[in-house]
Amino acid sequence: MGNYNPGDAAYFMHSFMALPEKFSHRVDDCIYGGHRTSAIICRDSIMGYQFHPEINGEVRLKIFRKFIIQ
Repeated sequence: MGNYNPGDAAYFMHSFMALPEKFSHRVDDCIYGGHRTSAIICRDSIMGYQFHPEINGEVRLKIFRKFIIQ
C-alpha cells in the first residue's frame, strides 16, 4: 500500500483484529506478533485502522498522504 521502509512501525494497542468478509476490503496487512493481521480495511468510503495512526509520527504521515493523494 504505502512506501514503507524496513523498520517502520505502527502502534497497535488491541489484541483483536477485524476480519472483513471480502478479502478485497483488506487494504494493507502487517505482521504483528508473528501473525498476518489486517492493518487497514476499507469498504466504499469507510476506512478503519487496526492501529493508531494519530500517534505514529512519520509512518502516520505516509499513510495519510497515500489516501489524500488518491
